This record gives sequence, structure tokens and C-alpha cells, in this order.
Amino acid sequence: MLGHAQTVAAAFEDIERSGSGVDSQLKGRIRLTAPASFSCRYLPGLLEGFRKDYPDISVELLTSNEELNMSQRAAEIALRVTNSPPDHLIGRKLADIPWGFYASADYLERNGRPLHLADLGQHDLIGATGSLARRDGFAMIDREYRTGVVCRCDDLMTMAAFASQGLGLALLPADVASQSLQRVLVLGDVPANQVWLLTHPDLRKVERVRALMQFLTPAIRDAFELD
Repeated sequence: MLGHAQTVAAAFEDIERSGSGVDSQLKGRIRLTAPASFSCRYLPGLLEGFRKDYPDISVELLTSNEELNMSQRAAEIALRVTNSPPDHLIGRKLADIPWGFYASADYLERNGRPLHLADLGQHDLIGATGSLARRDGFAMIDREYRTGVVCRCDDLMTMAAFASQGLGLALLPADVASQSLQRVLVLGDVPANQVWLLTHPDLRKVERVRALMQFLTPAIRDAFELD
């Protein structure tokens, strides 16, 4: 998997080294696809900054957690959370997103703050259902703390909403946890999610695609360092 990721990233270097492209105009439309968590929390502010730098480029944001067919130009750029980027795309890993248990201030005031994983047995937990329940962290909850699960759902953003209302502790990646939640434990045993910025090789020399990718690369990295 590491070799594959290095190949995807190496191909992306051509975007940064290339000073001229097939389409050299810094104007027109770019379709960017991104998960809902990024679209709501990070991209509005970042795209506002991009708009100031490139007023003639219009960004169309397609909010989706599914992989769009970029070979057929459903989108020119994809911001994806994946540990195995598709072979047919090129790009760069921007960040690692850790998993942790999150809770609202109200819940913690009422129930106290867990200091160790063993403390989860004394807390209300928000569990997973469907395919999400098979992921390592949620399987651990069902295996060791099942009696503490007070509700379940199959969507991470919904879990974050449940936790915000004080229903219990939610296991979430950092990008999904709302800013109203407090992280109480980091779950190091669950591999971090990788954030990739991807495009189709045929678009590597389109100037407006290069511009947006070069703008988002440091901006997203900075956003996660500050979070």
C-alpha cells in the first residue's frame, strides 16, 4: 500500500513542476468533490480565500462521500478520506486524521471525564450499526462495552450530532467532530484516516486545476495543525 501511495504522490509532483499547461487560462469552472464534513467545516473559509486570489475561477462544490467518476469529468478535483487512493488518479496525502472519543461539555459536567479506556464502562456510549459497526473501534465498543451503548446509527456526522446533544461519548475522526465537542480520549489502536487531494492525470496541466490544488494543499494542512 505504501508503494502505491508513493506512486500516486510522485505523479502529482508534475503538477507543481510544470509551469505551463494545455489550458493556461486562470478562469472558468472547477468541480471539486469533498465529504460533507470538509464541505461544511473547512472548505467555505478556504474557498473564500481562493476566490480573493483567483476571482475569475468559479468553484462548484459537490458534497459526497462516494467516489465520483473522474475519468468522465464528474469532478476535476477530489478531496477524499482514504488510505488507498485509486490507481487511476494522482495526488498528494495532506493529513492524517486521528480517531478519538468525543463528548459535549454538558455530558462531561454530568458524568465526569474518562481518563482511560477502561473508564468507558462507566459511561453512555453511542454505537454503530451497518457496515460502520465492523470498523475496529466500533467492534471494540461492542465487544467490551456493549452494555453501555444507549443508541446507534450508521453515519458519523449523525453520531457527532447525538454527542452534541449529550447522549453519550462518540467515537469520531477529528474532521467529523463538531467544534462544540471535546475530545476526551485518543484511540491510537485505530489507524488514522488519510486525507488525499486527487485529480485525473489528463488534468495535471490545466492551470486552474493546478491553482486550486496548490492553494488547498498548504491550507488544508494548516487547518488540521490548528484544529
